[in-house]
Amino acid sequence: MSSILIKSKIVNIVGKIKGNSFAVDSIWAILGNITSKGMSIFGVMLVARFLEKDLFGQFGTVKGTLTSIAIFTSLGLGYTSTKFISDFKLNAPHKLRSLFNFTINFTALLGFIVSVFVFFLSEFISLKISGNSDLSKYFKLLSIWVVFNTLTIIQVGMLSGYKAFKEMAKINLYIGFFAFISSVLLTFFFSIWGALISLLLTQIFNWLLNFILLKKITPSQNSDELTKKEKYDIIKFTLPISLQEATFSIASWLNLVLLLKYGGYGEVGVYQAAFQWAFIILFIPGILRNVILTHLSENTNDEKNHDKILKRTLLINLIVTILPVGLIYIFSSFIIEFYGDTYSNMKSVLLVVSTATIFMSLSNVYSQAYMSKDKNWLMFCFRLLRDGGIIGVFILLNRSGNQVSYNLGLSILIMNLFFFLIMMITYGYIKKV
Repeated sequence: MSSILIKSKIVNIVGKIKGNSFAVDSIWAILGNITSKGMSIFGVMLVARFLEKDLFGQFGTVKGTLTSIAIFTSLGLGYTSTKFISDFKLNAPHKLRSLFNFTINFTALLGFIVSVFVFFLSEFISLKISGNSDLSKYFKLLSIWVVFNTLTIIQVGMLSGYKAFKEMAKINLYIGFFAFISSVLLTFFFSIWGALISLLLTQIFNWLLNFILLKKITPSQNSDELTKKEKYDIIKFTLPISLQEATFSIASWLNLVLLLKYGGYGEVGVYQAAFQWAFIILFIPGILRNVILTHLSENTNDEKNHDKILKRTLLINLIVTILPVGLIYIFSSFIIEFYGDTYSNMKSVLLVVSTATIFMSLSNVYSQAYMSKDKNWLMFCFRLLRDGGIIGVFILLNRSGNQVSYNLGLSILIMNLFFFLIMMITYGYIKKV
């Protein structure tokens, strides 16, 4: 009798999950990334081991710089696309094709212009970062990567607005396997050049799969053009988000420059290797960001349901963050051994960066809540304070004489804790008002 009761409860729970679109979208988003991100990260670990910390530091410097440029170039249109496609699906489905064309064409043009600048200014960029032109050849190779990475950011935002989480899960699975195989093989045979080529090929493959899916699900019939007011509303909404992305990009780039200045490529390599584990911890909260924004945007006028989704997501993010952080604390010594002798001083950096992800994860939820309520300028002020604060605290901590990569990790922990607290307190005040 008890087994029948248990079976009945399981069936009831499964039925409730199937009937809850937020839960279904979240599950697909998570499942699609468990394998893909796991494979990608394991591939990066092997790349770090093959290259050792100094060469991996060069790889991380190039990748980090170009990632910051791509985030800046996207102008926050990834999140904007999620919100406006969610809105247009309900209120103006006949304009979805125009919205798609307007966003993609604008992003492609901007990405191309920026990539041309990166190519021809590669020596200048290398000199400003490292004090020599050693990295310029790598920046030339990956300059076109900026276009595809920027477009991919926008594509993910659009697909999230369409709630194509099941299809995105499949794409992420393909990308994970491709990234793992290409990065390991190419790095083993061609060292840093192979790692960079794998990065470029993986990004192009990701863009192509997203492009095919978007063409399939976006209405193909003749579409009404966006009005000047609608274009203005899109730009007005994305402006403070783009400033947030710009602040983050500049701060991330300055962190790399300071790491090189105070510690050299070895410290960059240690920091990048440690931060890969932050990506592992944050991959579920990260992929849920667009799910959260989609559902919060659809319930902006339903305050009760809006708060319910917010509280549920905070709890989910807390659980899925604390569990892997605990495992990293337990197995940290084994993790360090896997990377090899050149990463022997990485443990303290790994632990402090992992702890910081708890507050990053919770802050991400509030970021989407603020965005869904069109509080983007307020978010810009908060993020400016956080990103500027990280640089300031990092410079102060470097006077202590501690390990440079540890100082950066600690400054990230301190400012993300402060960021989370101020967002939570202010959101409560906004609700009361």
